[in-house]
Amino acid sequence: MSKFIDLTGQRFGRWTVIERGTDHFTKSGARVTTWKCVCDCGAHKEIAMQSLRKGTSVSCGCYRKENKSKLLAERNRKNAKHGRSKERLHAVWNGMINRCYNPKNSCFKMYGGRGITVCEEWKNDYMSFREWAIANGYDESVGFGKCTLDRIDNSRGYSPSNCRWASAEEQANNRRSNLMIAAFGKKQNLLAWAKETGIKYGTLRGRIVKSKWDVERALTEPVKGVVRL
Repeated sequence: MSKFIDLTGQRFGRWTVIERGTDHFTKSGARVTTWKCVCDCGAHKEIAMQSLRKGTSVSCGCYRKENKSKLLAERNRKNAKHGRSKERLHAVWNGMINRCYNPKNSCFKMYGGRGITVCEEWKNDYMSFREWAIANGYDESVGFGKCTLDRIDNSRGYSPSNCRWASAEEQANNRRSNLMIAAFGKKQNLLAWAKETGIKYGTLRGRIVKSKWDVERALTEPVKGVVRL
């Protein structure tokens, strides 16, 4: 039996431990020890001991809100200073920030929610991002979808070494969900195979991923209504 650890009076981030809370059990039967805590802002809550000791809970949420407010204030201050907040490129930068740091953004789950971040050089400095963009191929004169911000390695965040300007089609070819398929002596992503064979992407994906067809059969078996070349 493990030795009891008394956390009463100890501080963890903004939490101060008051007294032992009510323990509970997980579905697997593991005991979760909790402690009643008070946040520096006055909020009370029972927190799991592991969350306190590992630092995964440092406040009731006020710390995150304050940091977000500071970030927005700093961004607004710099926007007011550089006077370029109405630029099309500024909207690109703002979208990048929101995808990574705003939980209410519709795309947050696919970016910030899976650990994608913006480098310090760009996160709080639009002008730094702007200088990089202009020096690396950004063209404001082209139409929508012809010059978009793309991450080269989709498992990494936004930074000068991992970003480029690409068309919407090039971005589609770079999505982390694309499958690389080897057949007939060459290897390319599933989107390229769909274009080459005339078979819809969804049909090919269903054949190969869900139905586990042989790759060459999936790429060659005709679909009703599809004219094969």
